[in-house]
Amino acid sequence: YLELYDKYFSENRNKSINLLEIGILFGDSLTIFNEYFENAKITAIDIEDKSNLKKENVDIIQGDQSNKELLNKFKDDYFDIILDDGSHKMYHQQVSFGVLFKKLKNDGIYIIEDLHTSLDEYRENKIYGSQLFGIEEGNRTIDFLNDIKGNKKSNVYLSDDEYSYLLENVESIEIFETSRKNNNEFSITSIIKKK
Repeated sequence: YLELYDKYFSENRNKSINLLEIGILFGDSLTIFNEYFENAKITAIDIEDKSNLKKENVDIIQGDQSNKELLNKFKDDYFDIILDDGSHKMYHQQVSFGVLFKKLKNDGIYIIEDLHTSLDEYRENKIYGSQLFGIEEGNRTIDFLNDIKGNKKSNVYLSDDEYSYLLENVESIEIFETSRKNNNEFSITSIIKKK
């Protein structure tokens, strides 16, 4: 996704921004963001203990991305960029977005990666299937984002207030399908701008 994101990130590259990343696995993306945004304050959340990745300008929080109490500890209008590369579960993606969008500054960018886990082929796949990503009829994150784009009032996991906030404050939602160079697999990411 790096080539795509550069179009959206480049104007903030040398600014003192606040960035939140959900899901950091081995820390590769943290390294990239730390080099790309030289003046950024980066906060990362992961369900596993990743405290070994902490640096001077990188805070690591161990926690569940669907824990509203944890997410509500962040100040409103604080982050310039929020990137969800966490569990890719429908519930987690939507709850995180519903809570954290308030924590995003005006004109900020919220990204939900790996939306291909919303597709029917993942629900029907015996290896992944509904158990891993929690796909059920009517709860797919890709449909949830398209409903917000269409200003439709439909949600599964959010309170009415949380969903109304999204409808009132989302400026645009762009969904991108990207191909991977090594094989025929593809991935879907989204870039959501706040008014």
